[in-house]
Amino acid sequence: MLLNAASLEATGLVRFGSRVRHRTLVRLPAGLEPRMARTALVEAMADPAVRVATFDEAQPGLRRFFDQLTTYLRLVGVTSLLVGGIGVAAAVRAFLARKVGTIAILRCLGRARGR
Repeated sequence: MLLNAASLEATGLVRFGSRVRHRTLVRLPAGLEPRMARTALVEAMADPAVRVATFDEAQPGLRRFFDQLTTYLRLVGVTSLLVGGIGVAAAVRAFLARKVGTIAILRCLGRARGR
């Protein structure tokens, strides 16, 4: 549940042992790298309970989903490439099977290879 600070304080629920998580989003100035800002914040914070994360570290479940999706799409791509290669090989073989008689007649009449 998301509450503003005044409403949360009014409930009286926050005390020692409460499982409350505060999250602050920071907009960085243009040109400042998120990883450099994260490093500076981690060095400035003395409290080990404070966790500083950049936007790409904030959702590990989402990152895992995209990693699995990428792996799945690579597998689908390789499989479709393999099936396509088998299809092309079968088509070439069928074409040559139909032309074997014509090739044999031309060879008997003296047609050389490679012309």
